Amino acid sequence: MLPATMKTDILLSSTSYPIFLILLLAGMYLTVKLGFIQLRYPFLSLKILAGALDWRSSQGRITPGQAFFAGSLGSLIPGSFAATILALVISGPAIFPLLWLIHFFQASTEYVLSTSTHRSRERNQKGLIESSPLLAATRLTRVRWAGLLYSVFFILAALNAGSILNIFLLKTVTAPLKNVIPIPGALGLSIAFLFAVGLITAGGIRRIGSFAKFTGYASIILIIAAVFSISFNPVVHTTNFFKAMFADIILPYQRSQLPTTLLSVSVYFALAEYGSGRLSTIAGAVRTDHSAKQGLVAQLFPLLQILLSFIVAVLLYGQLSAKEITTKLDIEQIVSILSQVFSTVLVIQIDELVSPISYVFIAVLLLFLVLSTITWLYAGNMTFRHLTNNRIPNLFAVVAFLIALLTGYFYESKAITAPKFLYSYIGFALFSSGFATLLAFLFVKYARQDLIRYNNSNQ
Repeated sequence: MLPATMKTDILLSSTSYPIFLILLLAGMYLTVKLGFIQLRYPFLSLKILAGALDWRSSQGRITPGQAFFAGSLGSLIPGSFAATILALVISGPAIFPLLWLIHFFQASTEYVLSTSTHRSRERNQKGLIESSPLLAATRLTRVRWAGLLYSVFFILAALNAGSILNIFLLKTVTAPLKNVIPIPGALGLSIAFLFAVGLITAGGIRRIGSFAKFTGYASIILIIAAVFSISFNPVVHTTNFFKAMFADIILPYQRSQLPTTLLSVSVYFALAEYGSGRLSTIAGAVRTDHSAKQGLVAQLFPLLQILLSFIVAVLLYGQLSAKEITTKLDIEQIVSILSQVFSTVLVIQIDELVSPISYVFIAVLLLFLVLSTITWLYAGNMTFRHLTNNRIPNLFAVVAFLIALLTGYFYESKAITAPKFLYSYIGFALFSSGFATLLAFLFVKYARQDLIRYNNSNQ
């Protein structure tokens, strides 16, 4: 009988082939179908994001900018950040042109999902707005089974990432402070963390949107702090990265390296949340007069991911080098690398003491972790409500909080480790992305109609 880890390796490797083709070909098809929307409306998207075309109405709770920050920032860190590190370690710099190409085509998928989810939103008995890709599949198409399958995998991914992996990462991020201030164990951190999450979610989507906007401002502080604390020569580092990227740019596509390349791409987009539905679910609460406007804002998400992956790759290329990894992914090694990056690379220590700038890093990273958990649980809860027809509306939130507390308890007693949960999350996220892409195929007709209607409105 094969060991459990080997079975998972084989499953993940075999799954990477169809997932890679689905993500690439679906993105290309939707891009052509929408007339290369990412090239036609980038400035209009930025204008809507900035609030220049904001439409105040009771038909919505948050602005396009708040929805975008809530749905994207929690995905960028830790999601896209970790994905970039793994791509750099597994395949090296030569893989990034392919990743950026898929991101380019991803913009059309994000537009379709957000537009369709916003278009099909509804009010519940309490007057609150509800939305999810499953609700869109139910109201816009006759293929509800695709929405059901998407929902199952998305809910599992949301519980895995929001209630388990973020708790592991919480302990890692705060570890450098243990010699400076008294830090509670994993269970104590989990309780304090969930208390903060509960305070924000209790205020509903409006408070979540406001917190996301605040986290967006904090990310600017993170960038400024990085500039002043990391020894970085933009010209030299960027030049070295591009030299390495183009030195052997066809290496990832050679026959011997192709399985590793496909695996790297699949793992990257699982962590980066290609069409995960988190952004589109939150988009349903936006106040706007045209659903296409929120879709145009959502298409900027892949552009933000490209920018982040470029910055992270340039900064960390000299410290992380591609290793000889076959189709059997060494998940223990990967978790160790991620842990070292989050606890060491971003935290500057001087004579075994944490430098003042490190407190800024840790505080901002904690904000991102809180936002990531909040949006995972919000989107997961909304999807679960639609999956169960609101029969047990509060069950998901209760289960998510209990899992987070149990994770902290068992992690503190060293009864569980992160690798197995990272593996399962990657699997759930891949299948969720695959079915979300299938839903985008079904929604594209309606999303295109909304775009034409918005163009004809002369706004």
